[in-house]
Amino acid sequence: MAPDRTDSFQYLCLEHVREFNRSWNFFEGWSKEAIEAWQHADLSWHRPTWPASAPHHLHRVWTGDGVRDVFGVAGDGTCDPAAARYAAMSATERKARSILDIGPDADVAAIRRRFKKIVKACHPDINGGSGKANGRLRDVIWAYQHLTGSGHD
Repeated sequence: MAPDRTDSFQYLCLEHVREFNRSWNFFEGWSKEAIEAWQHADLSWHRPTWPASAPHHLHRVWTGDGVRDVFGVAGDGTCDPAAARYAAMSATERKARSILDIGPDADVAAIRRRFKKIVKACHPDINGGSGKANGRLRDVIWAYQHLTGSGHD
């Protein structure tokens, strides 16, 4: 039996299977480099692989109700640049922008305006010290600090 014919079978009794296994070497006659290359390829079942980082992952964005094709690969060929920028953001930045309900194109000035508006609405003095409002305020402050680089995360 040869390494390139592992799909062929021999029917042996248990004693002869043990004898055959002691003498058979799959890599017999291979160089060290060839063995290492085969073992490395075996880590991915001898199938091609590529990194999951940009730009390969940018064509899909999770929308909550499914996967959207932002580059139009499967659709009409139109591209949504804002969705592509959103897809390239870290999960933390997406969370911060979600808390402030602000899009991927918002600059620091727009973030500051949105922050001031939300802080006024959920300030404890306006909400009678509500615990829910305090938690919302804490999240809004964290999001603002994260997006503007001010304060500590």
